Amino acid sequence: MFYIYSIMLHGHSHYCIMLAVCFSYRFYVLRHPNPTFRTSLIAVILIYLPTLLIYIYFSHSTLYNPEIVRNELKMNGPSYVFDDDEHVTGIVNILEPSALPGIVWVCAIACPAYAVIVSFGRAMYRTLSDNSAHMSEKTRASHKEIVKGLMLQACLPLLYIFSVGTYVVGQLNILNLVVLEYTTHVLGEVLLAASPLLTLYYVQPYRR
Repeated sequence: MFYIYSIMLHGHSHYCIMLAVCFSYRFYVLRHPNPTFRTSLIAVILIYLPTLLIYIYFSHSTLYNPEIVRNELKMNGPSYVFDDDEHVTGIVNILEPSALPGIVWVCAIACPAYAVIVSFGRAMYRTLSDNSAHMSEKTRASHKEIVKGLMLQACLPLLYIFSVGTYVVGQLNILNLVVLEYTTHVLGEVLLAASPLLTLYYVQPYRR
């Protein structure tokens, strides 16, 4: 099960990276010809490699014995209710070399990614606004919809940052609530679901 959890965390962190890459790419193609498929493929693989390697390493973190975790939660944790056949475990030491890079990656990547998203989002908006006089009414309306979708997508990482905040609050034992721990993951799931839905809605060819 911990391998599945590692895959989930790897997806959450790489989502922020890919959203920043998408904004960068959209801005690039406004000013330059589309890169070749080969160039795009190599770039995507190189961008993905750090996340892949970090979470392969993370998946080999030292884990607690399930019984120790259950006893610890009964004494110090929130009011969890577990079935007898449920597998419960946790990382022994979040500072160990295999665990720490993954935790830092999933928590810290949102801020630089968001800075890239905002910077390129504003640059795209200015570029499209400056060139709108030379566009047909149909093209102008289409670009307006795309820009609106981009701005909404640019707001999504704020949810991710809030999700990271709930994790930090729980990790530092400021609050120990089951709801808080669920919020950490649920916000991430909402974020991952909302982004493609926004693209499908605001990019007209997809709507058709």
